[in-house]
Amino acid sequence: GSTMLYLLTGRTGSGKTREVFRRMAAEGSRRPQLLLVPEQASFETERRFCRENGNQAGAYGEVLSFTRLENRVLSQTGGGADPVLDEGGRLLAMYAALKSVQDHLTVYAMPSRRPEFLDSLLTTLDELKSSCVTGAQLAQIGEETEGLDGEKLRDLGLIFGAYEAMTARQGADPRDRLTRLAEALTREDWAVGKDFYLDAFTDFTPQERAVLSALLGKANSVTV
Repeated sequence: GSTMLYLLTGRTGSGKTREVFRRMAAEGSRRPQLLLVPEQASFETERRFCRENGNQAGAYGEVLSFTRLENRVLSQTGGGADPVLDEGGRLLAMYAALKSVQDHLTVYAMPSRRPEFLDSLLTTLDELKSSCVTGAQLAQIGEETEGLDGEKLRDLGLIFGAYEAMTARQGADPRDRLTRLAEALTREDWAVGKDFYLDAFTDFTPQERAVLSALLGKANSVTV
């Protein structure tokens, strides 16, 4: 069947979170209840959920961040045990990617090997990943943009494309796990028969929106 979407609106302090807890308690006997909150709010929300809904709250409901949802779903649908690069591994992979395409670079024809420079490339890459922009797309935009900016974008597209190819082969970049979560939720029926609630977010990255889109295609209901 189709997912029901509910929007709960009101000013700060008007009792939206309390209403979410009340609905979770009311529906808990029928199906699993999952509340998704930002990483930094998960511990406090979990404490409040148990305090306000009593000891039995954990039997039907759970508070999750995107990271915890990702770990849960990928471990149950496959892919959770795949190797994931740590920060040192990411730096080495970026260094190898840079080296593999350096003959084709123009702006970065003499690229620095310093960790600070590699780090800045990784920071840019993280922003692109959270916005679902690939190296190939970046290179394409570079081709269509004139002057130094175009050359810079083309270079970055080549570097990031090489990095993506490398990490796809040798162990996943942790920043790809949200994309894999969205794919798993779309492919599998993990979210079927569950009610999801979203609270305390100010906005979502395109990567997170892909996850929400997958939930809206499978869950029993989504309350925002």
